[in-house]
Amino acid sequence: MRCEHKSFLWVALGVALGLGILYLWSWRRRKLLLQQFASAALLKGLMASFSPLRLWVQWALPALAIVLLFVALARPQWGHVLSETKTKGVDVLMALDVSKSMLAQDIKPDRLQRAKLAIWDFVKKLEGDPVGLIIFAGQAFLTCPLTADYEAFRQSLESVDVDLIEAQGTDLAIAIQEAQSLLHQEENFKRLVLITDGEDLEEKGFIAASKAAEEGLVIYTVGVGTPTGELIPIRDAQGKPDYLRDASGKPVQTRLDPTTLERIAAATGGFYTPLGALGEGLDRVYQEGLGSIPKRERQGQMLRIPIERFEYFLWAALGLLLAQSLITTRRKR
Repeated sequence: MRCEHKSFLWVALGVALGLGILYLWSWRRRKLLLQQFASAALLKGLMASFSPLRLWVQWALPALAIVLLFVALARPQWGHVLSETKTKGVDVLMALDVSKSMLAQDIKPDRLQRAKLAIWDFVKKLEGDPVGLIIFAGQAFLTCPLTADYEAFRQSLESVDVDLIEAQGTDLAIAIQEAQSLLHQEENFKRLVLITDGEDLEEKGFIAASKAAEEGLVIYTVGVGTPTGELIPIRDAQGKPDYLRDASGKPVQTRLDPTTLERIAAATGGFYTPLGALGEGLDRVYQEGLGSIPKRERQGQMLRIPIERFEYFLWAALGLLLAQSLITTRRKR
């Protein structure tokens, strides 16, 4: 047996000694008073039905009950149960570029579809960590809040399309700021996986990443596409196949810009990786990114938790008080 607050045991011992001394003094004083009241011969007759032993028992029971109450306050414990410690988790936000440039087909079937397939493969490897989805172009929107319901995440992911956001362009800063506002749980590791072709037209992504890093947000940037680039296929007003054109009517050539993405990742302690034709870039994020978090900080540990037994002493004290109320000082005939 062990006690959480051993000091109460010393108090219990002191109370026991104090009550013992008090009862002894009270017994002796009672005898002196009785001797002053009547002669020894008379007292013998008067006290014939009195039991000194019963009186001592009557005194001892509440004294022992008080001692047991202090023992209960000491929180005695024996035996144990196993309990898994709660540890820090990882909040993962996927930020997916849905600008028109993600329709380019320099990776098949196109940048957006390849990214969506790779994201789902990534999420299926997570082991209960919450994951959320942001889509962005000239604006950013949360389409799936942080959740461990991966099927709900999959449904949100499948519905993503370039037509969901009217404001075009690729504003990486606004995606980072949206993620920063969502990943607010201080006790968890915060990770943002930014999946884009990297054409940061606003050029504010690096500044936003630097500020986010101060709050513990780590960003892994994943580049979609190829440096050589590709035209952006669309449908014209009549529904015929065409290419996205600039103001002068010239088809727009979209190219992967890894330099911007490398700077953003480096500013937060993350890294840049190309998505690759089969989504192998997100495999690297899973293995080296989430894998870089020490296992001892993510995995629970089984602890032996002592079982509190103070209630036994409380019940015993109550039983002694009830027993004391039933005892008289009269001898049994």
